[in-house]
This record gives sequence, structure tokens and C-alpha cells, in this order.
Amino acid sequence: MTTPTEDRITAWIMNHLSTPHRELNNIPACPYARSAVLRDQVYFWPAGTDDPDTALDSMARSMPGWRYNTVVIYWDLYPVSDAVWHAIDRFHELYPEMIAFYSDPRDWHKTIAGAKVAEPPCPIVNIHWRKDIDAVRPLLWMLGYYRNWTVSELEAIDYLQMSRKKT
Repeated sequence: MTTPTEDRITAWIMNHLSTPHRELNNIPACPYARSAVLRDQVYFWPAGTDDPDTALDSMARSMPGWRYNTVVIYWDLYPVSDAVWHAIDRFHELYPEMIAFYSDPRDWHKTIAGAKVAEPPCPIVNIHWRKDIDAVRPLLWMLGYYRNWTVSELEAIDYLQMSRKKT
């Protein structure tokens, strides 16, 4: 059973993140999102009043044995804060096998390579297994998905760091 907030997040994933964009060579902003939802591979983690460090730590300690490949941590009400960015940096240091992305509708001005993406319904942190993301990135590069991305956009998703590790 899902909550109304989880239903809104799922609708955002399906109606906005999964919509193809001309600027991304007709590939969705998040090429993984639709199939993860359809295959029941998204786990929602309501953070409640937890601070970002507590929410990320609690989730990460529980995740290794899971069958899910994506976790969405969400706060119904949580202010935009540098604490989230610090928690994600710390999370990446502690759990290098996972990668986290933060989205907040109150601090939203998101375009990806010029493609406008609608704001999420609430503050969320998406967590993915790094190996799953890294496995698909070369194909996305060949398909032209990253063609219009700026260096700062590639750095934000850790693409350049991942590419340097392989060379």
C-alpha cells in the first residue's frame, strides 16, 4: 500500500522523468525510472522528521540485501538545506557502491542539457546501485543522451569521475 505522497512521486516519475526529450536525443530525463517503477524496483523510504544524515544512514544500513535497485527517500515537509548536500557527500564516502541524487521543488530550476524537467512533488533523494547506473552509461553515450550535457551537469551525476576511473 502506498501513501498519497508516494503516489505523487510515482506520477512525477512516470509523467515527467520518463518523458523523452528532444535535447536528450529523444531519451527520457531519467532513462531508468519508468522500468524501475514498472518492474516494482522502487522502494519508498519516508524520512518523516529525520535529518538527512539519519535518513541516509538508516536506509543504507538496510539496503544491501534488498531486491530493489532504487530507493526514494522523501520528506513531506523539509526545508532546502546545505545539510542535505553534506549528508549526500558523507553518504558517498561511506557507501561508494551507491549513488545519491537530491531534488527539491522549493529549489528547482532543473534543466538537463536544455530539457526542462518538472519539479518533484516533495524533497527527495534517489539512491541507486552505482554498478547498475555505470553499466548503462556507455550505451546512453552511444545513443547521444549525453551529447548536450555541460561539464557541470556531467560532474553532478558523477559521470566524469566514473569515466576517469575506467581510463
